[in-house]
Amino acid sequence: MVTHKALLSAKEKKSEMQKSLIAEHKKTLVSIGLNIPGTIKYRCEWRCILDEAYGDLNLVLKAVKADCIISKQIAEVTGAYYLVLSDLDPIKMKTIAVAIEERYPYRRLLDIDVYNPRGEQVHREDIGFESRSCFICDLPAKHCMRSRSHSSDLIHLKVNSWLEMAR
Repeated sequence: MVTHKALLSAKEKKSEMQKSLIAEHKKTLVSIGLNIPGTIKYRCEWRCILDEAYGDLNLVLKAVKADCIISKQIAEVTGAYYLVLSDLDPIKMKTIAVAIEERYPYRRLLDIDVYNPRGEQVHREDIGFESRSCFICDLPAKHCMRSRSHSSDLIHLKVNSWLEMAR
């Protein structure tokens, strides 16, 4: 189980690492992680989801002849993720990221964020897509999270079914 304090500390550490990489290299940064609600954020068997998405990203980068300057993989109890720096245009990169997210039936578990060389996040809406939908219904995820529209038991059942599907 991950404490709230540990989770906040890990998010801050990840954010600082991202800022540092962008400041040093002035390139597009991609973060591939999992969106797992609750206090258990990492299990080894979930790694296959990240590895698939990372593999897909590398295949596409090779196909479009974009350089992957740095690639880091991090695994902690607060979650596992990849950080990738590339010279690809951030809008093109976000389009690729969304295509990878949408490819899998467990797509809502994938969280692929893209940052431009100034460190600004490129959002789905920036490339003409709607914001992420809720795990349970088709409403925007932010709406359902804020209003707590669905029970945590229902959300965990859905997430667990996706995790089983990914094995």
